[in-house]
Amino acid sequence: MYDEHGGFYDHVPPPRAVDPDPAFAQLGFRVPAIVVGPTVRRGAVVSTTFDHTSVLATLRTRFGIDSLGPRMDAAADLSPCIDPQAADTEKRTRKFSALELRQDELLACAGWDGGHDDMEQALCSGRIAPGHVDGRDLEDRVRGWLRTAQELDVVRVRG
Repeated sequence: MYDEHGGFYDHVPPPRAVDPDPAFAQLGFRVPAIVVGPTVRRGAVVSTTFDHTSVLATLRTRFGIDSLGPRMDAAADLSPCIDPQAADTEKRTRKFSALELRQDELLACAGWDGGHDDMEQALCSGRIAPGHVDGRDLEDRVRGWLRTAQELDVVRVRG
């Protein structure tokens, strides 16, 4: 999703998003979604309204990841952009190896706080409900992501 509108005039008012916090329910300017890949329908123009959460909704649909909240639940996934025959062919002709990662190196990076002080303040003030935030510490989240990636056979973890 390209997110740099540059002040273009848009004759269509931005829609509202499903979000328990009214401050986050108003979407901004429309931005183009260009979907590219070996399984994308060639030359297709899709009129479905997507938002940045559509990427997460696609991961939920394709890989069954847990919902991150009502906004993700309401977002349209990118399925209309996918050519089912190409996706089926890709599964049969997969030509890449799983990425090899070292768990100790990844966990050494898990101390990074992300630098989202504004999000932390919104959570502490109650503007973001605690139920909409993954409460696990970063190391537990990294371990969970690695387990899921291994189950999908896209990552092999060493050490």
